[in-house]
Amino acid sequence: MQSGKLVSWPALPLKWIGHTRSINCICYSPHGSHIVTGSDDKAIRIWDAETWAVVGEALKGHTGSVRSVAYSPDGLYLISGSFDKTIRIWDAETGTAVGKPLEGHTRDRDVRCILS
Repeated sequence: MQSGKLVSWPALPLKWIGHTRSINCICYSPHGSHIVTGSDDKAIRIWDAETWAVVGEALKGHTGSVRSVAYSPDGLYLISGSFDKTIRIWDAETGTAVGKPLEGHTRDRDVRCILS
């Protein structure tokens, strides 16, 4: 495997340690160097795609299960949808929230799917 581009799918670890509840969604970064996951523990985690180690602290802010995650095409931002009926935008490098949560959905299932 070369850095930044996946040549082949690596073997997955038997257990990823980081989330405290079920993982609902997963997404590769556009450059293939990171994996992002969203969970019932209301957190988002970024993982190194080569070492499987957690990168930084969990991204927290949702008050409900995280049901969808996606990277922006340039890999600079993450977007997440939650059962709290909000969508959040995150700086992928620092893990900080960008602006306020996007609100307006009236049903939790409205934010299940984000296409990149």
